[in-house]
Amino acid sequence: MPTFKEFAKEVGGWSLVAAEVTLKELVETLIVGEEVERHAANATLKKLTNSQDDDGNYVQFVPDSRSRTMLAVAVRKRRWSVVYRTLGWCEGSDWDWTRATAMRVSATLDCESIGCCCGDHGMGTWLFDGGDLVEELPPERPAVHKAFQARKILLPICFVGTTPTGLYADVGSLPEIESADELICRVA
Repeated sequence: MPTFKEFAKEVGGWSLVAAEVTLKELVETLIVGEEVERHAANATLKKLTNSQDDDGNYVQFVPDSRSRTMLAVAVRKRRWSVVYRTLGWCEGSDWDWTRATAMRVSATLDCESIGCCCGDHGMGTWLFDGGDLVEELPPERPAVHKAFQARKILLPICFVGTTPTGLYADVGSLPEIESADELICRVA
């Protein structure tokens, strides 16, 4: 199962929030604060071959400017759940969402959370506990890797996209994911 270092090497950009809570608690908190268009519990995940689905057609991992297809996952034998807002890219509004959501999840569930994003603007990582900002890490991967490693947070390497037939998640470490939920949220 990939560490943050392996995840960051494989995925070009991202915005995610990890929290020391169950997947159910994380998703319920996200639903309250987001404009959720659709929520699907126990989403079906696939391991794609060369970004092709079962019938050989390529799956488009293209961002929609009006919404985000987010994937929330529970990793086997870990206390932390992770929600991926973007994978392979990250825009300015995703930075705002990441920091605000990590703080809201931490405050609502009285837990520790980490918001982390990386894109053309650099890298930002915020540690919260009980809703309070504990630390804003320097924008360097070794420092962020240490924060994830100290909490034993593992990040499945995956790419999420939608097609006319629904959600596709290309997950490199599929056996390590206990369960996953799909959330489609409107972007302001």
